[in-house]
Amino acid sequence: MMGRQPDPQKGRQSVPEQALEWFNEMSAEAVRRGIETYGGELETFNGRDPLMDGQEEIVDAYAYMSQARMEARRLRLLALILIHAIGCDDECSERIKEKAENLREALAQSGLGKDWSDALRSGEGV
Repeated sequence: MMGRQPDPQKGRQSVPEQALEWFNEMSAEAVRRGIETYGGELETFNGRDPLMDGQEEIVDAYAYMSQARMEARRLRLLALILIHAIGCDDECSERIKEKAENLREALAQSGLGKDWSDALRSGEGV
């Protein structure tokens, strides 16, 4: 299912600052929900097995990540269909052509755009 990925290249946007902001927001919300649902914050030696709880959360997270990957495949294919359609239309504005070409190049560099025509024919991810 998954192959070796290429080494990372220079990207467009830094992730850590935004990721930390989202993490802090979500963590605060989880504490609030825990207090609302269970009447208090998570505490040690609370009668539950934290390893089992954690493993169940990891299984849930993997399912959500799989869902996101499946949906992303479909969105990539739809974007490539649009790019192909735009690329074939001589009456498109230069700005649209430039944006389509930038997206096409980004997908090609990331490996996400390879073999898209075969995927379209087979219906994979659609």
